[in-house]
Amino acid sequence: GDILQGFSSGEFFMAMSIFGVGAVLVSSGLTFRVVLLLLKYIPGSPFFHSLAMMFFGVCMTPVLPSANGRVGLVGPIMLDMLGALEYKKGGKAATMIANATFTGFTLFASVFLTSKPINFVVYGLLPAQVQEQFQWGGWFASAGVSCAVMFLLALLFLVVMGRSDEMPKLSIHHIDAQIQMLGPLNPMEWTALLAVGAFIFGTAISSVHKVDPPWIALAVLTLLLALNALGKKEFHEKVDWSFILYLAGLIGLVKTMSAVGIDTM
Repeated sequence: GDILQGFSSGEFFMAMSIFGVGAVLVSSGLTFRVVLLLLKYIPGSPFFHSLAMMFFGVCMTPVLPSANGRVGLVGPIMLDMLGALEYKKGGKAATMIANATFTGFTLFASVFLTSKPINFVVYGLLPAQVQEQFQWGGWFASAGVSCAVMFLLALLFLVVMGRSDEMPKLSIHHIDAQIQMLGPLNPMEWTALLAVGAFIFGTAISSVHKVDPPWIALAVLTLLLALNALGKKEFHEKVDWSFILYLAGLIGLVKTMSAVGIDTM
């Protein structure tokens, strides 16, 4: 029975739910709108475009629990962005933005509990009392110093290595035109935004309402499925089931090792 505990663990339901919410974010078009808004309100230079993509990656890291999934999500967006800004392919500006994007979407995976498979495994190894201390907020607070150091070093790298005379050719008027074509937030985008907000807010105050984050995430996923914001086909195709089964298997293996006493050896 211990080997199957991974399929009933909170980590299993958390990962599945986060993937579902991430699929809604992509399919709704909310991520594309966010990139356009970033381009509109940040200064038009390679350095600030790189900084914006790195910051966007940091924000998306706790939402999607797979580095491959995050990079796969942002790849087309970044290429569209480079094409729209007409940076030279293979040039210093394009390379810097690509590097900053990859850094933002991968470097901070250890800082957030929900951003990396191995984090769930380490969390599952902890005793029950310690798990209460190192839920999402506790994990982030403990990793806060390393997060700040890594971000400052990445920022320093951008400042030192990111100087380029190449300037973007996309004007603010073109960005405004694209945003105007999108129009106001559609119902799907509102649903995705509210889902992410509900998850983040519910997780942040979990110490108040005493509901563990995995069940908050599962409630959000259930609501998305009930509202048909996430269809059956998308749920099958967009969720990385191979990763989720891998995660459940690892958790079950860890539980079995603990049950037979291998961990104490």
